[in-house]
Amino acid sequence: MIHKWHDKAVEVAKKAGWNDMAVTAHMAAGTFMLNLKQNEDAIYYYNSAIDKANQLVSEGHYLGAPLIIQGYAAKGATLIAAKNYQEACDCYLNMANMSTGPENILNALEAWRLAGFCFRNMGDKSSAWECNWKAVNAAEGLAPDVRPHTTLPYVGKELMELVPRDKDPYEAKVEINNKMVALVGDGWEL
Repeated sequence: MIHKWHDKAVEVAKKAGWNDMAVTAHMAAGTFMLNLKQNEDAIYYYNSAIDKANQLVSEGHYLGAPLIIQGYAAKGATLIAAKNYQEACDCYLNMANMSTGPENILNALEAWRLAGFCFRNMGDKSSAWECNWKAVNAAEGLAPDVRPHTTLPYVGKELMELVPRDKDPYEAKVEINNKMVALVGDGWEL
């Protein structure tokens, strides 16, 4: 049933010249399939959304890039649910690289955090450490009153657990704590 609904929605969007709405139809179908735990079908629809959004970018449509970012976020979440951390990581790295400018600071924070999560689950703690610091760097661009309401405390927790062996653990944790206090405030710990 969802496949017919999806196809009809895409057909209507094409006829009306609403290519951004075709992306929305792909995303909605992907979300529906994800809720049914049909990950492969969800990924198919999210890939279709990303492809269509890339077409929008090539046409100069202002919604192209934001829709690509949303597509990567949804596909990455689906891949994490399937424990396919390598492909999820690729999604989040692509998302991070697209998340530029002040309007995308939260997207950058989340993309770097989730890429770090994937790297950690793949056993690459060094890359996880690097990604989480990139998330911190992205978060510096947020308004101070917004930062405590983001996932930044989770990033700090991850950094505390990922201190590399070549660093003094005490000094590294003091540095992380000081950075989190500066960005989030006292009591940032989860």
